[in-house]
Amino acid sequence: MKKQTLLFFILFCTIQFSFAQQFRTESIRVNYFNLPDEPLPSSVKTYSTSLESSGTNLSFLGERKDEFLNDYLQISSKDRVDNLGDIEIKINVGKIITHPAKNSTNKESLQSIKEVNIDIPIQYSVEHKKGKILDQGIISEQFTFEFSTTNSSELNTEWNKVKSIYTDRKILQHLSHKMEELTTLLQHKYDYKIENATFPIQMLFEHDASKTYNQHIISALKIFYSTKAESNISKARKLLEPSLLYWGKLIQNSDTEKSIINATHSNLAFIHYWLDNLDEAQKFANLAYKNDDTNSEIIDLIQNISHTRKEFKLNNTNSRHGLPQN
Repeated sequence: MKKQTLLFFILFCTIQFSFAQQFRTESIRVNYFNLPDEPLPSSVKTYSTSLESSGTNLSFLGERKDEFLNDYLQISSKDRVDNLGDIEIKINVGKIITHPAKNSTNKESLQSIKEVNIDIPIQYSVEHKKGKILDQGIISEQFTFEFSTTNSSELNTEWNKVKSIYTDRKILQHLSHKMEELTTLLQHKYDYKIENATFPIQMLFEHDASKTYNQHIISALKIFYSTKAESNISKARKLLEPSLLYWGKLIQNSDTEKSIINATHSNLAFIHYWLDNLDEAQKFANLAYKNDDTNSEIIDLIQNISHTRKEFKLNNTNSRHGLPQN
């Protein structure tokens, strides 16, 4: 019995090693439009921005105030105007309160520290020119920073010399960070943003079909690499037809090894997904999952297909390629 178990284990390991030797995972890069989660009405063509304060003097921002509005809060698929846009993104900084600094010591570095807590409420809203509030929220309430020195006896003296400038600088950094976070949030909600991604592809080795199989993989790699987000995906679909036909015949051939069929199911699932053929992608992803229900990449792909279907419906489109409609 022990010998049979050992032989089975050796056979299993041999099969797994053989599969690992037969295939190698490569990556294919794709360029696409990340579709907005909450697309704006088609009537919205322009947007404007404003930065205001209630109970706080923002003079310490200086010229940076205009830079904040110009460098952040960008929706690339809409035209920015100075004022009276179809929508306005408003930032309001509430009363900034700097609490008394607390002294402490870092036990590892032995540095003396001033810990400063600052209340800095920052709210935002996205308002349509007709008065409807599309979105609003709070992006900041409080933050903490530290000032340190190695000489504990001079901590108070050193801090008093720089606390005004140092505090303003930290507030400015915090505001920059929060504006950057808000920009990312708004772009995910409203913008058609060009992004890059990669997907795994299985290449075949040490097999009679390796040369032809991999030629089609290389062809797919080149086609996806040359397909930009602004391009109509139908051209890539047309160019990939010979490869899709080849792989389709291969998996239907009764003589094709099971391991090759399984790998091809995975390849076809990813290729069809990035060709925006979601029904075909779903079909092959389900087959790949049936082959191996522990494959995390296929599990993620199935979830992504479902998410992309929702995005297509929300944006009234059937592709992540081609110029978005402003």
